[in-house]
Amino acid sequence: MKYCATCKQLLQLSQFYSNRSCKDGRCGNCKECHKAYIAGWRLTSKGKASYKESSQRRNQRYYLKHLEERRARGRTYRKAYYKKHREEILADHKVRHYAPRDIQRTRLQWRLSSARRKAFKLSLPATLTIDHWKAILKAYGSRCAYCGRRSSRLTQDHVIPLVKGGGTTPDNIVPACLSCNIRKHTGSPPSIPAKRLLL
Repeated sequence: MKYCATCKQLLQLSQFYSNRSCKDGRCGNCKECHKAYIAGWRLTSKGKASYKESSQRRNQRYYLKHLEERRARGRTYRKAYYKKHREEILADHKVRHYAPRDIQRTRLQWRLSSARRKAFKLSLPATLTIDHWKAILKAYGSRCAYCGRRSSRLTQDHVIPLVKGGGTTPDNIVPACLSCNIRKHTGSPPSIPAKRLLL
């Protein structure tokens, strides 16, 4: 039997946690009082920081201890998932990697969104769509508006640059080869384009 230092009750030794630093090998507070003290201490800023740090160390030890087991479990799961969904995965892989038209359209969408984003940042209109760009290419015969060279990799050039107030609109966009687009940069066009679409 032992008295609890907090609640002053006479309790069995089994109601106290073991502590080798004490003379009788038991804590001075009973289990209930010790739990209440720890719960209150964790609410303080010092207790929160210490508890968080100890939790991180505990999680790190657990992760390192069971690392190989977790990896093996992950490999087993992935193999079972692939075996169960093999047809769906292969179909998705085929669509992603063997659909050149979709890839080309995705790249075009990315370029258009990038151009529109730049225009929005400058508070300029941005109404160009993929259909507009295809119509522009068709009108120019897939040729550069400045040098007339045919190319499969024409860029979208702003006749009036964005920095001078020209928006990303169908009437301000012409196809240009990369060299002409770089040469023009933000200056005036080297020559007036032969065609300007008014969509």
